[in-house]
Amino acid sequence: MADTFVKIPTEILARTDLTAAAKLVYAVLADRARDTGRSWAGTRRFSTDCGISRSTVVDSLALLEKLGLIDAERRGVGKTTIYHPTGPKTSPEPD
Repeated sequence: MADTFVKIPTEILARTDLTAAAKLVYAVLADRARDTGRSWAGTRRFSTDCGISRSTVVDSLALLEKLGLIDAERRGVGKTTIYHPTGPKTSPEPD
């Protein structure tokens, strides 16, 4: 397997409102979405790729969505959700 690397935005790493697991899930999701801007991997795939439990993946995805770092397009029962990483929101500098 060829060596590949995932770049995690500093803004994600520095956030104190994200768990380490959520940061890892974000990184894997962003890597999977790098060509198309979306990832349709299921929670089981994220669990395997991240080496964390499926429930931790579910909690991490919910937190990322709640904080506006990803958008989730739910396609229905039995189908994977399509995730779109939106990245950190930059606040305008105060005057």
